Amino acid sequence: MSRLSKLGVSAVLVVAVVLLMILVVGSTGGAAAAPAKKARASAPLTTGPRGPRGPRGPRGFKGSAGPAGPAGQPGQIGPAGPSEAFVQSVVASQPFVAGGDPATVTLNVPAGSYVIIAKGSVAAAQTTGGTVSCTLLTEGASNSDFTVITLFPKNIGAVTLETAHTFNDAGTATLKCGTIDSVSPMELGFAKIIAIHVGKITQ
Repeated sequence: MSRLSKLGVSAVLVVAVVLLMILVVGSTGGAAAAPAKKARASAPLTTGPRGPRGPRGPRGFKGSAGPAGPAGQPGQIGPAGPSEAFVQSVVASQPFVAGGDPATVTLNVPAGSYVIIAKGSVAAAQTTGGTVSCTLLTEGASNSDFTVITLFPKNIGAVTLETAHTFNDAGTATLKCGTIDSVSPMELGFAKIIAIHVGKITQ
């Protein structure tokens, strides 16, 4: 075999070897690439640590007022408070003598608890003096307060009586003044009874 023929055979062998290597590398390279891609696709997703809280934002604008709601139902009227006062005044003088009817002033009040005050001026006769007894009665039955004063002729004295009483029903408070020893007329004038309604009497 000539030298030229040997060179040709060697060249063919080299080309065959190169083609064979290309085929081997190509087949193994494709097989290895697919698992790599598969491995990347199946890798689990991870979450990083939570960042710090951001600063508070500015306060928003005040919203407009909403429409007014419907009016509510009126409530029940409560009981009247203890703020009433009842007054009975008699300015004119009322005469009284021993053995006669006493001078009398009467005040009518509704049921409730009251502080009651009575006052008046008593005058002796021009020629004789005498003893004057005054009582403040509630409901016309019992002596709630009592006083006695002695007057010389032409003298004038003041009487003041007071009590507290609870009326279960409507009742009366009465001021009475009389004498047991003056046969000359004595007088009760500028008499007044005041009953102040209170919530409760504690004794």
